[in-house]
Amino acid sequence: GSVFIPFHFAEAAANLLTIDALDPHAKIPEFKFCAVRLERLGSPGEQPTRATERAAASSEV
Repeated sequence: GSVFIPFHFAEAAANLLTIDALDPHAKIPEFKFCAVRLERLGSPGEQPTRATERAAASSEV
């Protein structure tokens, strides 16, 4: 599958979640492709809280 992260807004800092790899020819960051791991943070139907959002953002970044 694939995962999409909106990266347009600088305050979101989505590029901090990606890898440091460079394109071998152009030497530009390869932000558009990296492996991800998804984990359920709560029960199905449970609304996320600020605490779970912060925990998710800080774990293994």
